[in-house]
Amino acid sequence: RDISREMPIANGDLAPEPQTFLHYDNSGNGGALLLSANEVSGTMSVFHIRIPEIVSSPPAVVNICIGDDLVLRVDANGANLSYQWAKNGVDIPDADEDTYAVAVNGSGESGTYTCSVTEAGGRTVTPPATVVSVYKRSEIETQPRPLTQVSNNTLVSIYITATDESNEMYQWYKAGTPLEESEKFEGTQTNTLTIRYVTFADTSSYYYCVVSGGCNEVQSDYAAILIPEIFITEEPEDQILCP
Repeated sequence: RDISREMPIANGDLAPEPQTFLHYDNSGNGGALLLSANEVSGTMSVFHIRIPEIVSSPPAVVNICIGDDLVLRVDANGANLSYQWAKNGVDIPDADEDTYAVAVNGSGESGTYTCSVTEAGGRTVTPPATVVSVYKRSEIETQPRPLTQVSNNTLVSIYITATDESNEMYQWYKAGTPLEESEKFEGTQTNTLTIRYVTFADTSSYYYCVVSGGCNEVQSDYAAILIPEIFITEEPEDQILCP
């Protein structure tokens, strides 16, 4: 029976009634059941709860690149479930499975997606909507110079160029550590990194930049900054030796 309807109480059956809930996994028929014992009449009432249980649904926001596949999925428990996907409030033809997939060929796939899940003879549940935004894939067009050799205590800059169509952001790293603006480093979140007063402690073969766009991240090649020269820090003193 449908528990969403109000059930009458049997005449004289006014005592508290033990109730047992059987989850979808344990009911034996794929649906949730509520067992209610009628103490006075000595009978058992079985209620079939025809309300889908949403187990998982797509995230609230999905950012996707042109050329990728958009895949949205809803997992639900219940007996004889049916599904209907909609975009911007309009049902999508033939989108009646738990998974909706479509090739992203352009901005036309942007929108607000929902999936209504209905249990046969029961209610419909619609999980929170998913807002899908489509972007062009960010790419690095010019890689940093692979090797830069400098003198001690000088200034050096390395740079990249990247696409500028998906709100690209930059972050420079040295051997896996993100760099921050300081007297030493300038432009750590731009396409050009400048290092002032380079010392041996600043040298590394693993400078690189990560470009983050609307739908992806891309890492540049490694750039090495080295000081190849040998510097004399202390001159020898003259000595007089007796034969």
